[in-house]
Formats: sequence, C-alpha cells, structure tokens
Amino acid sequence: MIIVSDHPILSYRPEIDGIRAVAVLSVVFYHLKIIVDGRNLIPGGFIGVDVFFVISGFLISSILIKEIERNSFSYKSFYERRLRRILPILLLVMSCSVPFAWYLLLPVDFIDFSKQLISGIFFSSNFYFWLEDPYWAADSSLKPFLHTWSLGVEEQFYIFMPMLLLLLLRGSKARLLSWLTALLMVSLAFAHWLSVVDPQQSFYLIPTRAWELLAGACLACVPRISWQSNPKSAIYLPSVGMLLILLSVFTFNEKTLHPSLYTLVPIIGTMLIIHFANDADFTIKFLKSRVLVGIGLISYGLYVWHFPAFAFAAITGDFNNLSTKITLLMLVVFLAVLSYFYFEKPFRSNKSLKSNVFFVLMFFWVVIISTLAYVGSLDGFKFRVPEFLNQPSKPPKVENHSWFYTSAEQKGRVILVGDSHTNAIANTFLNWANSNGYDFANSGYPGCMLLIDTVRVRKKGFQSHRHCTYENQSKRLDFLLNAKPSIVFLGGRLPLILEENRFDNKEGAYEGEMKDFIQNLDHSLHTKMQRQDFVAEQYRKTVQVLVDAGHQVVLIYPIPEVGWHVPKVILDRVRGDLANADKIVKSDPVTTSYDVFIDRTKSSYELLDSIQGARVHRVFPAALFCDSAIPDRCVTHNREHLFYRDDDHLSIKGAELLVEELVRAIATIESARS
Repeated sequence: MIIVSDHPILSYRPEIDGIRAVAVLSVVFYHLKIIVDGRNLIPGGFIGVDVFFVISGFLISSILIKEIERNSFSYKSFYERRLRRILPILLLVMSCSVPFAWYLLLPVDFIDFSKQLISGIFFSSNFYFWLEDPYWAADSSLKPFLHTWSLGVEEQFYIFMPMLLLLLLRGSKARLLSWLTALLMVSLAFAHWLSVVDPQQSFYLIPTRAWELLAGACLACVPRISWQSNPKSAIYLPSVGMLLILLSVFTFNEKTLHPSLYTLVPIIGTMLIIHFANDADFTIKFLKSRVLVGIGLISYGLYVWHFPAFAFAAITGDFNNLSTKITLLMLVVFLAVLSYFYFEKPFRSNKSLKSNVFFVLMFFWVVIISTLAYVGSLDGFKFRVPEFLNQPSKPPKVENHSWFYTSAEQKGRVILVGDSHTNAIANTFLNWANSNGYDFANSGYPGCMLLIDTVRVRKKGFQSHRHCTYENQSKRLDFLLNAKPSIVFLGGRLPLILEENRFDNKEGAYEGEMKDFIQNLDHSLHTKMQRQDFVAEQYRKTVQVLVDAGHQVVLIYPIPEVGWHVPKVILDRVRGDLANADKIVKSDPVTTSYDVFIDRTKSSYELLDSIQGARVHRVFPAALFCDSAIPDRCVTHNREHLFYRDDDHLSIKGAELLVEELVRAIATIESARS
C-alpha cells in the first residue's frame, strides 16, 4: 500500500485520489472474497497494489526531482515525511490488533503473529512472507499483517531512490529518463523470468517490483501535454487506462503470471490516467467525484485496517456469510475515516506535532510494540492456555522429489505419496526412516492425491487447481517410475474427491461446499457418478503402474476428518476456567461420530478394498482414533496430547501414532521378503 504525498511543491490532483480509491477498493473487495458462481467477484483485485506502486513512484519521484533541482532536498526531511505518513497509523492498527490476537490465537499462532509485527514495524514483511506460505494459500488469509509486504517493498525502494536521483540528475532529465527506463526494463525482464521460475520470490521482493515504481518515476520526468494548446490530442486515453485497470481487476487471478509482462496492462493503464488526465475525459470527471476523492483520502487507513479485521474474523470462523462481510466492510471504513481525521492528519502536520516530539513518541511506541512482539515470538505467551495446547503441531515441510539418505546401514527405500494429509506425517516418517536404515522421499501436493492422467478443476469454468495439474501429476509419476524399487505409501483425502463434498460431522461442523472436482484431461465427465468411476479406475491404474515398476504399495486408508478446528474448540471450552482445564478436557472431549465416518468413507473403503495383489498392503488410521478409547466415537486428543492440528490434519503426536502403523507395515513387508 502506497501513500500519496501532499507535499506543497506539487499541486493537488484530485483524480489521483480517485485512482487510489479504485485501487484500494479493488484490494479490499478481493480480500472480502465475494463469491459468485463459485468464483471471487474480483479475482484480480490484488493488482490494486500495483496501481499504488505507480502512483507512489510518480508522486514521490516528482517531489524528489523538484527538491533536488532547487537544492532543497534533505534526507532527514524526506524520511520524516515518509514516517509521518506510514508509521503512526500502522502502529495504531498493530496496537489494536494485539488484544484480539491475545484472546483468539493459540501460542503457535501468536508466535507467527509476533513475527509479523516485528517484520511490519521494520518494513521487512516482504522478506518474512516470502519464506512463508504463498500469498494465495488459504492459510495466508489468517495472517493479520500479510498486507504489510507492500509497505516493505515501498520503503526499501525509497532507501535507494533519493541516492539514485541525486546521482543521475547531474545531467539532463532526458538522461535521467533513459537511465530509469533502462532500469525498468531490466527489472521487468527479471520479474517475468523469476515469476516462471520462482513465483513466490518474484511476488514479494524488490528487484521484481521496482519496475512498477520506476514506471511512475519515469512519468515524473516527462512534461505533461498542455490541453489548452492541443485539446484533441489523446483526450480519451485516461478512459483507455481505466479500461485496462478494470480488465486486470476482473480477468487476472492467482494463476496469472505476476508480476510479469502481463502486469504491464494495469501499469500502463495507470500511467495513461496520470499522464493524460484532462477534464474533457469522462473518466477523469468520475475520478474527481467527491465520493471517490473521499475514499482516496482514507485509502491508506482503509488498506491498513481491512486485512487484520478480515483475518481475525476468519480465525473465529465468522467470515463465510455475506452479512458478516458487509458489517466488517462498514467497520473498516468507519475506522479509516476516524483514524484519518483524528490520527493521520495530526501526525502528518509539523504544526500539530513538532519533529522532536514525533520522533520521541515513535521511538517509545516502536520499542513497546517490538518488545511485546519479541517476547511473544519466543513462546506465544503460552501461559494463556493449558499445557497440552502448547505442543508444536505443525512439522517442518519436507521437500518434494528429493532423496533424504539414511546415515545408518541401508535396508531399503520408502516414498510417501499423497496430499496435505500425508504431508502432515512426512517429517515424522522421514526422521524414523533415516534413523532406521531407509532412504526417504516425499511427493505431496496440497489438495492433490496421485492419480495418473487427471486434473482438479473448478466446477464452474474448469479453472485449474494450483497444485493438481496434469504437469504435476506427470512429474510425480516420472519420479516414482525412475526410482529404484521402494515401499511406496499411497494416501490422501480420498473421501473428499469421491464424495465431491467437504466434511459434515452432523453435529454442527460443516466445512462448506466443494468448489472443484477431479476431471479427465478433456473435462468431459458430466455427472458425479462418471467422475467417481473415473477416479476409481485411475486409482487402480496408478497402483498397478507402481506395482509394475517393482514397488511395494501400501494403501493408507482415510484419516478421520473432524470438521471442527480441534485446538480452537478446546481453547474456547477452557478459556474461562484454565485452572480446571484438565477436568473440562476429560469430561467434554472433542469427538465425532464413528457412524458418520463409516458412512463418509464407504465408497473410499470399497475402492481401496477392491485393489488386490501380492505387492499391495494396507494401513487403517481409523483404528487408532475410532471406536477404541470411546465406543462409537472418533477421538481427536487425550489429556496429554492433541492428535489433530486443525479440522482434518494430524498433529505431530497424531503423525507419530500413524507412523508407528506405517512402520509395522514395513516390518510385515520385510518379513515376507525374508
């Protein structure tokens, strides 16, 4: 999110506030996730940030150039202006977020929240989130300060921009424009290449985002046309620019290569509006309307407030219905208006707050938030919750299609293949394998079991699943076929793709409608029964191909789903009486119906049971959790340990229990060999 300067050197241009309004509304509505026919109404709203980058590059560079030309530039003055515009409202939102995090977040999540605060305060969020889940991942919407990545990019750019302009302005503006254009082209080329090779890195880092800010800086070097002397020249180019922006907002999506050459569409659109703005164009009249200008004025506050509000609502599970979203939208608009008049404007003014007072106030505020965040990053203030909720629940990720070789005497090789359900046990299985003489490899894609010649697509529009593409399935199969004979453990959330519906535990927890399904390569399967038959056929073929390649195949039957986020449900039950947490957990455990599990997995069991052969073996996770500790119920924890980290993925302890069963399967196979 970028702040437009109100520096006195530049004359006020209300249409730029109008562009800011379009940009911030695009971002907010994108994150609001208004779903129509199974798709986000604003699938490309994230490009609003790119529009802001151009605006910022133009306005800040314009100020810098004029100050340098007048010999009035000062680093202190420049960075004080930047801090006055960005830091106070950011610290306010962070301060207001802490009580919600304290109440709602488990220690492991509070640790992540604390790290978000630290990286946000010091404008390094883009680096932090680069090393986390992708921007588009479902879990990313639960990170309250994910949106501060753009502030990091912006401020990192302005570390170098003043020095660059001071160096290049020794010559003419034409020379400056040539250099900026050259840098823009290098950054753009690098962005396009890296978005193909490593989209996560390309999305977050300054070398691949600098060209968008440089696009605005280039505009600052070009004199605007005098419309009085040449009124017919490109009068309607701003409208063309707006069409380009709207085209991006409504047609781009998470599959779009971005940032890349495609991103030129909204960037050029923004440049056309800024450079060719004139009152004869109806788009400019629209952008100058009081409503849009007003939204533009509060756009920074709206941007900073909206994501924490949406994230905390999502964390509580109350972000799925339209009425809640509308209420939240009105709330963040109200907060943005309030903070603009009573917080942002006073802090921006040297008259209201002298420099010395400002810096002292910011210093102590930063120290307080940073100290709190640092302490929180150590253990998440774990005293807030019962001891067994403090256990680490999410293991380190295991890289796909890489062999991890045992340091002991080699006995064999194991490969774990599946989706996020198998990924949840991958690190535990890896540690056991390498310690006990087995080389280990993982092939797990979220939402994507291994099924040859299949794709997972949206029910409407057949948009491809991020991970479950034909290319990924082929890559996995090639890896397995090129591997030496191994014990291959094949698993995943089979009931999800066979039933084409998320889990309903019939006791108040329903995960929601399934938005996609498995299809053949030409998308010609029109009924659920056709797709179920196809999935069953392809599953059998997959197993047979692996067996024919010399592998032993162990089928991992479905892991019981829960429906509730287990740690959060337990936290809600004990929050008001931590002293008696053990008694509450024992007397009111989180369990689900075994009968519901049987009904849910009937088709999955029938499919897996039908696959026979001397090289085919089986593991039954349900035996660990269902109809044992409590008759006719599936348990999710005991008094000491959680077995699930959320509503269907096993925790580290749950993974340890399941891996023990996988080890027994290995022992059985090895015994038969000897």
